[in-house]
Amino acid sequence: MSTEAFHDGRGRIEILVVSSAEEDQKYFRLLFPRPAWRVLSAESMRDAAKFLRTRPVAAVLTEHDLEDGPWSDLLDLAASAPWSPPVVVVSRHADEAMWAQVLNLGGYDVLMKPFDATEVRRVVGMAVRGRIPRSLSPETPIPDMIGAR
Repeated sequence: MSTEAFHDGRGRIEILVVSSAEEDQKYFRLLFPRPAWRVLSAESMRDAAKFLRTRPVAAVLTEHDLEDGPWSDLLDLAASAPWSPPVVVVSRHADEAMWAQVLNLGGYDVLMKPFDATEVRRVVGMAVRGRIPRSLSPETPIPDMIGAR
């Protein structure tokens, strides 16, 4: 698939955040602002499945504890999408065992809460690198530890 498919036609890189936590949705919208990025929000795996069937997102960030199914099912949904976006799992309880499990099942990486803005930008940037045109690699300011509850 062409890298042109991973942005919205207006030059914005699209990423999908799957979390029922409004503070997480807000955090990622602030961390990846327009005009360079477009953060799509899904509160459940069911909502995420709709996006994954219809939108060629560059990456997916998903909460570890989804209300309507295990995060590993979301990995399967993403892998079955025509563009197979990389999936980053987010958790307050991330450890080496979870990281190994995510990688072994085909996930891209794990991010721990509270978020460190520099680490989030690094991981997401690497996940989308090579999936987007070089002309769309945005450099935007990074707020420090937004929503670090």
